[in-house]
Amino acid sequence: MAKIEFRLSANILKTVVFATLMIIFVTACNNEIQLVSVYKMDGSIQCQEKDLGLTPEKMQLELTERDIQVHKAYKSNDGLMHIQLCGTPTGNINVFEISKKDIDKAQALGFVLILEREKAFQS
Repeated sequence: MAKIEFRLSANILKTVVFATLMIIFVTACNNEIQLVSVYKMDGSIQCQEKDLGLTPEKMQLELTERDIQVHKAYKSNDGLMHIQLCGTPTGNINVFEISKKDIDKAQALGFVLILEREKAFQS
């Protein structure tokens, strides 16, 4: 009888350990940082070959100086049609992935949430 009780206890212990590990795993997944994408025009102007606008690396300093951690930065285009005329904006943007909790700080610096831009042009 003692051997059966020990085996039963060992199986219960394994189940409890497994359940505990699963709870820890699920909790860790829920604590992941939620990232959002924000952008800002890079300032580049058509026909000005020497001035290609701000690089993502330079513009990123605006965010990091305000304690906003940047997880990813890249150059893109706003996806809109632009008149092809020297002296007008190119439509190039710098995109940054930041924590969702920092949206307000980024917007105060003039950055726009990507989803807001897409909603504005869906009509």
